[in-house]
Amino acid sequence: MQLKYNGQEQIQAAPSDVWKVLASPADIIACLPDVASSKIVDDQHFRVVVNVSVGAVGGALDFEVELQPKPALNTMVVKLVGSGLGSSVDLMATAAIIDKADGSTTLDWAGVATIFGLLSNVGGRVLDAQGERIFQSVFSNLRKRVNAAPKA
Repeated sequence: MQLKYNGQEQIQAAPSDVWKVLASPADIIACLPDVASSKIVDDQHFRVVVNVSVGAVGGALDFEVELQPKPALNTMVVKLVGSGLGSSVDLMATAAIIDKADGSTTLDWAGVATIFGLLSNVGGRVLDAQGERIFQSVFSNLRKRVNAAPKA
C-alpha cells in the first residue's frame, strides 16, 4: 500500500534557523512523536523505535533514518526504513526551505510511504489518518524546536 502526503508549513524563523534544526539528528528525533528509544549513528543517520497504534494493531516499529541534505537546492530529504508488527514501512520525504521576504520560512514538503504486511491490512483510511496525525505532530514540534534553538 502506498500513501502520499504533501503540504506547506509556515515557520516564523529565518531559513538558516530552520535548516539547522532539519540537519540535526538530535533535533529531528525530538520532533518525532511516540519515540521509545533512539540512537544517533552519525551526523546523517540515526535509529529510532516508535510506539504506534493503528486501529486494533499496536506496538513498536524500528526505523533506520537517513538525512540527505541538499544545501544547493535548499532541500532536505529524509529516508526512513522500518519494520515491526509483521510489517515494513519505507518513507521518502522532502522539504524545500523557501525564504520569505518577511524573515519567515515556508517548508514545501511531500512524502511517500510504502507499507507492507499487517499494517497494510488495517486499511487506507485508518493509515492515512494516522500518517496525517504524525506529520502534524512533527511540524508542530519542529516549529517549537526552531523557535527554542539559538538563532544563527
